[in-house]
Amino acid sequence: YAVVHAIGKGGLHGPVDAWSGFARTAALWAPLGAPTAWPQVFGLLLLGLVLAVARLQTGSLWVSIGLHAAWVAVFRIGRLLFAVRPRPVWLVGPGWPPLIGGVAGWLGVGVSALVLALWLRPRGGGRRPR
Repeated sequence: YAVVHAIGKGGLHGPVDAWSGFARTAALWAPLGAPTAWPQVFGLLLLGLVLAVARLQTGSLWVSIGLHAAWVAVFRIGRLLFAVRPRPVWLVGPGWPPLIGGVAGWLGVGVSALVLALWLRPRGGGRRPR
């Protein structure tokens, strides 16, 4: 699923013939050939793993939905409150607006994973109910 965020979007261009479907498919996946796409895919993969662990450990999809909504809200509202610049690329990630392809995003995923692990840990000597 992380790759879906990186593939191209756009309309149909040119005449339609028997090979148009192949040409369109190749054009959609072409952005993955750029080296700048892979840090974003890696960051989204990490976040996807955190969301999957949240779902598997809690037995509920709502925790994952809440985590994802929190990430989207932080990105959307954070860009309104703070002047996020596209440089340095190693910190914020390639592309604009930045997704999660830089060190800051990866650290954010790590913090999210740590908070989730602390929230999921057993308390009082027993296992957390599912």
